[in-house]
Amino acid sequence: KDAGQFSANGKDEAEFYLALNPGEPVKPLENIASGGELSRIMLAIKTVLADAEDTPTLIFDEIDAGISGVTAAKVGEK
Repeated sequence: KDAGQFSANGKDEAEFYLALNPGEPVKPLENIASGGELSRIMLAIKTVLADAEDTPTLIFDEIDAGISGVTAAKVGEK
């Protein structure tokens, strides 16, 4: 994508690319992830950044969609 013009303060936009399954090519997140997948990706990002942020409560919709067993238990712990 064209980065466009930068202001004196830089640019405040980012686009995330990832592959949701092994062997798939990376694609823009906004084009490939469902609501549940987006929630789990945000949970992962928030978990990584939790030490740097003071966020007492996070609410995620559809976070349990399409998962079960050990994965569901781990998501529940977060």
